[in-house]
Amino acid sequence: MLFQPAAAQQDPFADKTFQRISSELSPAYGKGDYLAALAIFGDPDAIAADSPARSIWQQFRPSLDGFVADRDIPRSRRDPLTAEVAARFAALERREAIAAIVEHAARTRIVIINEAHDNPRDRAFVMDVAEALRPLGYTHYAAEALTNCCYSPEQAKAPIDAVRQRDYAAFGDGYYLADPAFAYLLHRVLVAGYEPVAYEYVPQAGERPENPNESIALREAAQARNLAAALEAAGPDAKFLIHVGYSHAAERPFSKEQEWMASRLKALTGIDPLTINQTDLSEYNMPQEYAAIGMEQGTAPVVIFEGGEPAHVGFNAELMDLQVVHPPIAVLGGRPDWLARTGRVAFQLGADMVPDEGVRLVQVFLAQSGADAVPIDQVLIRPGDEPPVLYVPRDSQYRIVTQQG
Repeated sequence: MLFQPAAAQQDPFADKTFQRISSELSPAYGKGDYLAALAIFGDPDAIAADSPARSIWQQFRPSLDGFVADRDIPRSRRDPLTAEVAARFAALERREAIAAIVEHAARTRIVIINEAHDNPRDRAFVMDVAEALRPLGYTHYAAEALTNCCYSPEQAKAPIDAVRQRDYAAFGDGYYLADPAFAYLLHRVLVAGYEPVAYEYVPQAGERPENPNESIALREAAQARNLAAALEAAGPDAKFLIHVGYSHAAERPFSKEQEWMASRLKALTGIDPLTINQTDLSEYNMPQEYAAIGMEQGTAPVVIFEGGEPAHVGFNAELMDLQVVHPPIAVLGGRPDWLARTGRVAFQLGADMVPDEGVRLVQVFLAQSGADAVPIDQVLIRPGDEPPVLYVPRDSQYRIVTQQG
């Protein structure tokens, strides 16, 4: 493992701004009241750079206003790389990511891929992986983000049954599904023919974890049991793509106290999954290591290898099989350039869309979607802005909606 230690971070629950934003944001964001969610932050630039509340803005900004995330503040301070370590990074072999994933996915029936919740680019890449795995016979798309809200098995089917009956994401399908990039991902996997699976842990009456480790263990164990049951119900020919956040994809225990979902699922099923990490190494997380690898804008994502074997960079990376490194994000038409690689076309907004005062939210919806639909793209425009582009479907009808704030 190639790793540089990080500094400790501030306790978010001691920060009053963090507490206020956390409590007020969920109701607005979860039902798609994006302008109200934005207003909760006030002036984000006024939030102290070292405040945990800043991390909430970084996490939600891409889905709220459609621009590149505000990531100019490093997440953690790291010591400079030694010349020896920098040279090792520069010498890592880079293989095209989708091809490497397909090669390894052919050997199993479970692929687990993680995401950083504050980087919608990761969701776009999950979409690429999903479409590449369909020809291999992958049949089910399981996401911890999908609502699994109820206690009884009969009730638990209700939210996911609603997803199966349409080809778009709706508010209520899951909290993170309110992100347009996630909504577009769900649309694409449904159109591709995947069966959606909800498996998130639902706290049971009487469960009272005594400490954070016990709380984590309850959730990881329940997620693994739910997925194992779904795999068994789907039959021996089913193949699952499982989309998780961060460390849930770790198929080897972190410690005696922490064993993540993927490790538990492997033990329950006897199936060795392909686990993919795209969160540990980016231009925003471990920027020095990333710079040493030398990714260029416009290139395809890669998987890194050393000595013919998968390389691992970062604290959790060695707990997973393959590590993806993305090219740096550039601005194209006022938007992140990875949007241009999602199978859509750019629609240039006119100068008449720039408001004289206030803000204007411009959203794209699938034409067939209902009033409960999550937009598949949106952008916030302020007075004086250059008109940005929206990304609209290439081969299907859509509608554009504006909101004034």
